[in-house]
Amino acid sequence: TILGYTAFFTLLPLKLKHIWFLLSGLAAGLAADLFMGTGGLNTVASLATGFLRPSVARIGLGRDAERDGEIPSPRTHPFGKWMRYAAILTGIHCLVFFMMEAFSLRNIEFTLLRTACSWGATMVVVLLTGLLFPVKTIRN
Repeated sequence: TILGYTAFFTLLPLKLKHIWFLLSGLAAGLAADLFMGTGGLNTVASLATGFLRPSVARIGLGRDAERDGEIPSPRTHPFGKWMRYAAILTGIHCLVFFMMEAFSLRNIEFTLLRTACSWGATMVVVLLTGLLFPVKTIRN
């Protein structure tokens, strides 16, 4: 399963208030659940991603990026830092999604394999999205 809508989370401006990350996660998750018929899995994963995104941005991109208020993109940040940020965020989303789907540790190897495969395919979509959509730096 390619969870390409996670690219949306990687491109939200860094200066957005935390509540907007959560509300964006809720909206994106509900929309994905409606179209995929997954009964709340996308909503839970999206809320977890929205909740952790500010911390992941500080870890992946550094505190300076947050102060500058830029939109995270491979065009506005060093490629390695942006990839680390996007990989962590996408990994969190995929892991929560598949762990909630399995809702058991019985076949953890299979669940982790599905998570890794989905993460890899989703990272391709996230990378292409980051490269294809031009972004402008936000300045106060």
